[in-house]
Amino acid sequence: MSGFNLQRHGRGWIVAGPDGRQLSGVYGDRGLAAVRLGELQDLAEATGRRMRRACMCCGVSFQSAGIHNRLCVDCRTGTPVERVPARSKSAARAEGTA
Repeated sequence: MSGFNLQRHGRGWIVAGPDGRQLSGVYGDRGLAAVRLGELQDLAEATGRRMRRACMCCGVSFQSAGIHNRLCVDCRTGTPVERVPARSKSAARAEGTA
């Protein structure tokens, strides 16, 4: 839990941080303020999961968006494959390694 909460503000509602500081505009509807509260909590949790990780494909260190993000951008988009020339099946047969 992020510690964010809803607080009355005049005739409306605001999202406040753990320190009580206002983090949103004033919402006339408590439900809309609750939606914004959920968005801010999700953002805080996602930010907390970010860290430097080693790519599972090439080993390069990169800024990961979370536990689900284990491949660097180059490996995820296929760039390293383009850097290394691929051997054709016929070349592999000619070498006797296929």
